[in-house]
Amino acid sequence: METLFDYLKTTGDLSFEVLPFKEEDYFVLSNLVYIRFSAYVKESESIMLSQAVERVLSDGDKAENWRSRKNDYRFLLSISHCPRYMNLLLTDSVNLFSSAKAVQYYSFTLHGGGLSIICFKGTDLSLAGWKEDFETSYMKRVPSQHFATLYLKRIAGKYDDEIVLTGHSKGGNLAVFSFLNSSESVKKKVKGVYNFDGPGFLPASPTALKMKKCEDRIMTYVPSSSMIGMIMEHAEEYSVIASSYFSIFQHDPYSWLFDGRSFCYLEKRDRHSLFFDRTVSAWLEKVTIAERMKFTEILFSLYEKAGYKDFVGYSKKVLTDAPRMAKLYMKLSSEEKKVVSSMVKSLIKTFLELERKKGSK
Repeated sequence: METLFDYLKTTGDLSFEVLPFKEEDYFVLSNLVYIRFSAYVKESESIMLSQAVERVLSDGDKAENWRSRKNDYRFLLSISHCPRYMNLLLTDSVNLFSSAKAVQYYSFTLHGGGLSIICFKGTDLSLAGWKEDFETSYMKRVPSQHFATLYLKRIAGKYDDEIVLTGHSKGGNLAVFSFLNSSESVKKKVKGVYNFDGPGFLPASPTALKMKKCEDRIMTYVPSSSMIGMIMEHAEEYSVIASSYFSIFQHDPYSWLFDGRSFCYLEKRDRHSLFFDRTVSAWLEKVTIAERMKFTEILFSLYEKAGYKDFVGYSKKVLTDAPRMAKLYMKLSSEEKKVVSSMVKSLIKTFLELERKKGSK
């Protein structure tokens, strides 16, 4: 089976007039937005993608550009040889980040083939980005979802072309959220929404309830062992893609497999994904919104007190810093420890209950 890199080789020389935009292209672009263009392209700039890519590559494999995604440098080198994408125009890049407010947001728009394609970035390794993800378990709208909706409104008012929204992980969630929470006039301009393994929404939330009215334009794709993409509610249908990795590591887009110029489709998710989905759903039904909020605040306060700004630093010291993290945990109030203990015990209990049911069948 082929990978994303093979797809670039087989289609990179074809213009969109010869081979119109397809779902695999939106997957490529949902991965492209992870590249750190924000350090090289001003928010007010309109620039050919080839120029933007050249600026980033001119710094070589500079650590801060690639440290969280080891295949990014190879990916950008590969796509730089693809006229299909290099002739796109990049505009309206927006980069918002705040550790204090737990905001990690980045998007830009690519123009070509008669379309304006809005690309939303997924979660990076910053604590702010991960905390914002946790907040989706108890907030009806996190900051990035709000900014994504405003961004879509702005692009719809600025350009006449039809719009396509795309994103991987949190980026896919932002694509769906912004579409569902836009005005009817904006929705009419949206040709399609492409969500690649992005999580869903709180059950019975206003956004989740809007899904059924618009699901014909929302295309969701998940790997066979999807975990991230199965968190919370998905009312829409989804397609399953084969991956070269296993378990949660299939979330990595570089592991997704192709069959020539198309995804390698599977009939269904595997048993591990289904069990994870049932476990998390059952667990979230047991814990209250208030408990989720308290747990999130306590967990990330520990990382902040330890001086971490991202999970790169934490992963490098996870063993050596374990005693220090334990000491910080012991300094928590009895009430805070009770919240953490209750959440963890509830998750373990839910897992064991479902495991027993599975074993009795």
